[in-house]
Amino acid sequence: MSIASLTLPVTAITGRDTIAADLGNYYVASTVPGTGLIGHAVSTTLVETKAIFQVYNAGGLNVYPQYLRMTMTVLPVGNTQQQFTTVLDQGNRFSAFVAGNALSVVNQNNGSANISLAQVNAGAVTLTAASANRRIVSHRQFRPTVIGVVGDVYQFSWGSGELVDPAGLPTDGTLRTHVYYVVAPLVVVPGTSMAIHAWGATFSTGATYEYEFGYVEK
Repeated sequence: MSIASLTLPVTAITGRDTIAADLGNYYVASTVPGTGLIGHAVSTTLVETKAIFQVYNAGGLNVYPQYLRMTMTVLPVGNTQQQFTTVLDQGNRFSAFVAGNALSVVNQNNGSANISLAQVNAGAVTLTAASANRRIVSHRQFRPTVIGVVGDVYQFSWGSGELVDPAGLPTDGTLRTHVYYVVAPLVVVPGTSMAIHAWGATFSTGATYEYEFGYVEK
């Protein structure tokens, strides 16, 4: 029996994520387990045609990002920090993969027939030029003084701090770190894109991550 109706979710019973999953509106896009995707050899400044993650809403419903978890599987070369800039823009800005691929998307409710129309890409993703309506919606820096360690987990949680299992551990030195940032909620409306750019000191080889992206489509 459903714990939420289509018109009046019983939110007192459980949290927002379970309600969305119960309604068949919660999806997860992820890499093949144990397989990372290498990113661009990036520049010292923000290059808006190079992304490590991109979502295009090709459907008629809004996409609400909930979390993105990135687990480092291979270190970058030639860099001491990474900065991550998130943008929203009009249209589908996907152009090509230098490396990487579209992520596999599954509905978190096995009893739901709902199918997501979001297109989720990760790796070394080439984008078209930004439009005049591009918005920078967040900017965060992980590992401010060191290159990172295999097994590091970096997580964004949009609009909530509920997904807090990558609790803050050392961010400098040679120890693994699990860090998450709670950032402002986002809405990717139909016909628009969201992208995350990784940049910092010049890489000769980009970082490789496993990706797990949770979102609501409603």
